[in-house]
Amino acid sequence: AVVYEDTSLTYEELRTRVNALAAHLSSLADIQPNKLIALAMEKSEHMITSILAVWKTGGAYVPIDPTYPDDRIEYILQDTQALIMITDGQYLERFKGVTKGSIPLVQSNISSSLSIATNTMRPSSTATDLAYIMYTSGTTGKPKGVMVEHHGVVNLAVSLGKTFGLRETNDEVILSFSNYVFDHFVEQMTDALLNGQTLVVLNDEMRGDKERLYKYIEKNKVTYLSGTPSVISMYEFT
Repeated sequence: AVVYEDTSLTYEELRTRVNALAAHLSSLADIQPNKLIALAMEKSEHMITSILAVWKTGGAYVPIDPTYPDDRIEYILQDTQALIMITDGQYLERFKGVTKGSIPLVQSNISSSLSIATNTMRPSSTATDLAYIMYTSGTTGKPKGVMVEHHGVVNLAVSLGKTFGLRETNDEVILSFSNYVFDHFVEQMTDALLNGQTLVVLNDEMRGDKERLYKYIEKNKVTYLSGTPSVISMYEFT
């Protein structure tokens, strides 16, 4: 299902981690549809697990780039009234200061150490409930949250699945190329996981290192890459 550098998860392993993390999140807060969980992390398999776990609880996620300044992150947390923040271990101390203890902080890799006996959770969200909120750059004022509902995510995945024949075989390997604070990331993630394909998560540092990028693509036998013309033109793909 998911590959990140030397780590790979089958769909069963991903499901187990998602269920465990979703149960843990639900034990920390009363997560209902349209309630928000903030994510502040770097690309990894834990990012994918966290997004799916939030959806499993019935809530929606808010992706935050950890390179944002503290005041921007604090504004997003206050604006969304986020119930929980999931972040990587190296950012825990920093975000303890940013949040001032107002919300629980969960380390992103915790799902690998949690266990859940049975899959008893059922998502309570519907097609018209929020899937995620992404914030604009805020260059002309305070950042604005763009709200996207589940039916929008599913419609795009189904449409592209038909267009590119992603449901016809299970041997496509899709590269997660974009930063997760942009909609394009959701397209890449759902193209893979909602169509039974493999998602290869790219370390963002590789985007500027063509040699490493090409080796990573070749090693993982990537067959599908989606990007804007300006991005694709930067590389020599054949």
